[in-house]
Amino acid sequence: MPIMNGDTVYMFLCKICNFGEECLCRLYKILSWTDLVHLIVFNLTLKSKRQFHSLASEIMPYVEETWKAFQPRPEWLGMTPNLRRAKVIFT
Repeated sequence: MPIMNGDTVYMFLCKICNFGEECLCRLYKILSWTDLVHLIVFNLTLKSKRQFHSLASEIMPYVEETWKAFQPRPEWLGMTPNLRRAKVIFT
């Protein structure tokens, strides 16, 4: 999957350093909900060219559309939309 705009929670190893194969890995252990919400709002701002967004009509639909593209922690993948919404609100 591609890296999302503004995403810095990755590690890249070139094929020389990684003995023949490039590696682009999500750093799950340091990815926090705060990081994820910042990425969501940043990418939504780039997409819409606006600074402020409605949680119900813009942010949460965007989260649901692009959830897997943000490559969240494996334990977050099974979260229900209501739980994701609560996490976004309280972050």
